[in-house]
Amino acid sequence: MSETMSKRSIRSALPKRTFFGLSALPALLIAVAAVLGCGPGANSFNGTVAGSSLAVQRAVWNNPEAGASSISVTLSTSANVCELLKKKAETAPAFFFVLEGTAVGSYPVITDADYKSGIDRAGKVWGAFYSPEAAASYMTQGTVRLDSVTQGANPVVKGSFDVTFDADRATGTFEATPCPP
Repeated sequence: MSETMSKRSIRSALPKRTFFGLSALPALLIAVAAVLGCGPGANSFNGTVAGSSLAVQRAVWNNPEAGASSISVTLSTSANVCELLKKKAETAPAFFFVLEGTAVGSYPVITDADYKSGIDRAGKVWGAFYSPEAAASYMTQGTVRLDSVTQGANPVVKGSFDVTFDADRATGTFEATPCPP
């Protein structure tokens, strides 16, 4: 069973994992704000989680630098998701996940408990659904498929997902480009 929490306690419930010496959520948001995608594309979220749906307006991703070991993707109901991430504002429903790898392929879900336990996360995915009106819910089963990662002048990451959050199921697609610097 996945954990749920109030909208104000999402930061405290995230694992104490660090990225470049920062705790998980601030580091993720800083990385997202610095180099994430904010662009239109084939983005969809089908299903509900804890009674909330997600009408995706933008999908964002961290443009991995050479040697990066993971890819973070956020699908948001806000067209201004880049600004919200820069401000570290949790005001719009969103689905985010971290692929522990950068290769094209399928990434099976690991639960929040597994993530916190420190198991080998290589080739796996961890994530959560967040809504200001409800509690955050972590993925419990399923797969995220990374179909392509394109660098260069027009960077984009594309894929699909079929995941569960306890009894709730969500499927969809993502096509995200980096936010402006």
